[in-house]
Amino acid sequence: MTDASCIRCGARPATDSGWPHCDDCYQTVCNEVHEAQALHEEREDAARRRVPDLLLRVMRGRVGALRLEDGHWRGACPWCDEDGELCESLYAYPAANVYHCFACGEHGDAVQFIMRHEGLRFVQAVELLAKEFGL
Repeated sequence: MTDASCIRCGARPATDSGWPHCDDCYQTVCNEVHEAQALHEEREDAARRRVPDLLLRVMRGRVGALRLEDGHWRGACPWCDEDGELCESLYAYPAANVYHCFACGEHGDAVQFIMRHEGLRFVQAVELLAKEFGL
């Protein structure tokens, strides 16, 4: 044991493991961190369930027609231009909330799609999504 006392309780000496906590306070801090992570993941999952098709809703208004193919959606990429024609290499994967164009390499999520398509910064894109879809 070291001569330093625990920074949380101050009553017991800190451990030699490099943490400034006693064994009991270290365990308490670890438990609190795990609980906070679980709460964050639960809230994130709840948000995804509220708007499961956000990416598709964003893309439909800006890309045009999307076709369902083998569990993913395919459409024309707004950033590709092959001899004046739109390429059909843009794929959307709503379960993962991501899109990817196999021709130009553009990829991201719903917020990144709005940022790139509308030329907005992150906060502006989030505000636009909130206003447009009532989030």
